[in-house]
Amino acid sequence: MDGIGWPLYALHKIDRRPFLRSNSVVRPFAFHQVDRRMTDKPQDIEAYKKWLSDNHKVEIAQAAKHYELISGMIRMKFVESELWTTIRDSLQQFDSDYQAGHNGFPLWASTFPLPDLLTKSFTSFLEKTFRRNVLDNIKWDKAPKDRIGSGWILPSNWFSRINDITRTCFVVKYFDGVQYLATQLEQVCRIHNTPFHVHYEARDEGYYAAHVYATYNLSLPGLDWTTEEVPCSIELQITTQLQDVIRHMLHSHYRTRRMQSHSEHPWKWKWNSKSPEFATNYMGHILHYLEGLIVDIRDKSTPPQPLESIDHEHA
Repeated sequence: MDGIGWPLYALHKIDRRPFLRSNSVVRPFAFHQVDRRMTDKPQDIEAYKKWLSDNHKVEIAQAAKHYELISGMIRMKFVESELWTTIRDSLQQFDSDYQAGHNGFPLWASTFPLPDLLTKSFTSFLEKTFRRNVLDNIKWDKAPKDRIGSGWILPSNWFSRINDITRTCFVVKYFDGVQYLATQLEQVCRIHNTPFHVHYEARDEGYYAAHVYATYNLSLPGLDWTTEEVPCSIELQITTQLQDVIRHMLHSHYRTRRMQSHSEHPWKWKWNSKSPEFATNYMGHILHYLEGLIVDIRDKSTPPQPLESIDHEHA
């Protein structure tokens, strides 16, 4: 302020940019200064490992060994649970009930619908924490917040913050089988008093599926080998046969894109027919639309006939 109460910037006629005052010399800030927060932001997985080490004292080799132990325990506990036993033993009944309400059309895409229970590798797991902490974190350099919790995802909490360490995927034949099966899994969780929530995925990149998360508490050893109760979630995915085919075909493409920094505007691919995302992403959306049409036509048709009777009619 000057002697009559006017701020200095009001009297600064030559350069109105913000300035620092040092020894009575006016020094404007340079507007081209680089935002240090962005220069410190890890751009790839190796830089992320260094960020974890420098900022949070995470020893990656030790964390990897600990993860292999704990992830195996999480899977084993779920395999032995009454919840998984009930789900496994109910698959045939789910199919019978679905057929009874859908003119005899089957629920499952195959005759052996029980999928494998998979454990996420540490490489994939660490990449997911990279996406959550950095790439998908719109408030960087502040800690992320999602529907599971808030704060940096680190070894002290990452077994509760990452909800698909153990996962599986049920493949149904038709579009409406996704919601039907999700409802059945909800009921099984209620029977066993298991906390759960269902998330219906409909992503920009053309991914459609239902994810049922069943959560239960486990006594797990920490990095210091003290045991604590940790809420762990199991991811039960449900998708259609056609979406499953596309997912396997494009898995490497999706993985590569997820690991890239989000520097571009997310809408650009929607207006660039030559971009890789345009073809692959819209394929998923078109397929979802076609599957809805198939179900609509199916429900207006007669019940399915055995293959041998169809061959006889056309002989």
